[in-house]
Amino acid sequence: MTLHDAQMVRFGQWWKRSVRGGHAYAEGADLHGAPPERHWVKESRSILVWGCAVPLFAIATVWLTKGLSLVLLAGYPLMVHRAYRYAHNSGRTANEALLFGLFCTLAKFPQAQGLLRFYWGKLFKKPSRLIEYNPASGKSMQQTL
Repeated sequence: MTLHDAQMVRFGQWWKRSVRGGHAYAEGADLHGAPPERHWVKESRSILVWGCAVPLFAIATVWLTKGLSLVLLAGYPLMVHRAYRYAHNSGRTANEALLFGLFCTLAKFPQAQGLLRFYWGKLFKKPSRLIEYNPASGKSMQQTL
């Protein structure tokens, strides 16, 4: 993403941008998720499962399952590996592919935050506000408007 948006240089900016992405996935699925489009339904479901359901279930049931529920967390390294293979097979170096895999997997958490933020706003009929991750781009956007 830093290659795409040259002003994104801090982890917090990346996190906010991922929150914004999760919000966009949820909104797209809400608006256009019905068949035949099914726009961003799969992506939203993946965010919900891996960003919310799996970690909450694994941690909430750890005592009940005597720790066995933590096995679910093994899915995260598998996701990293899957994204790594995709990036590496697409011509990225091993280091670039590893970073891609790590950040694609880690992004599930801020994306879940954005997804939940969208549905929370929808439930309580609160209008969405811009999730700005880059103050510099926000100023230039306002100047161009």
